[in-house]
Amino acid sequence: MNLQSGTYYWPVTFPDAPSYPALEEDLSCDVLIIGGGSSGAQCAYYLADTNLDVVVIEKSKVGSGSTSTNTALIQYSGEKMFTDLINTFGENYIKRHLHLLKEAINDIEASSKNVSIDCEFNRRDTLYSASCTEDVESLKKEYEFLKQNNCELSFLTKEDIEAKYPFSRDAAIYSYNDAEINPFRFTHALLDYSTKKGIRVYEHTEMNGHHYD
Repeated sequence: MNLQSGTYYWPVTFPDAPSYPALEEDLSCDVLIIGGGSSGAQCAYYLADTNLDVVVIEKSKVGSGSTSTNTALIQYSGEKMFTDLINTFGENYIKRHLHLLKEAINDIEASSKNVSIDCEFNRRDTLYSASCTEDVESLKKEYEFLKQNNCELSFLTKEDIEAKYPFSRDAAIYSYNDAEINPFRFTHALLDYSTKKGIRVYEHTEMNGHHYD
């Protein structure tokens, strides 16, 4: 990913972030994690309490890629409605998908409490509004599906929205207990935890080949 413009906000919030050496010799390991961003850090965290020999390599600085431009909003609802995804993958598959997304938020909260560096995790409610009048019916169907699957949420009418906010929408889903986090600090916190458990992390170290056996 080429991130070519602007100043990244998240690194500014943690100017004393840990740094790691470059790899300058050959080594062997059980698991090689390629990329020192949020995803790689979470993989390292989950493997930290195993007996595996794990190494993380990052071609630049830890958290300097898409992690530094992350929105920091954690919610189970995404860009595409679950009711639309059902048409593609089937209801049972999407129910399981939804369950795992909700579980993931809880896992992120638990790991943020288990590390030494403050990740600034906070629970936040979120609003998912209809873009136009034609979207209201599909939003109602989405609400019903989420409600049936034990999600904490409310359906807001136009009148509800205008009474609560300084703007107007035709309808919205108000979800409880989504979250926000500082993704840069979270990434460093997970790798800090992992290195204390024996995982090795190398910055400025690019993978230069691979072999499938």
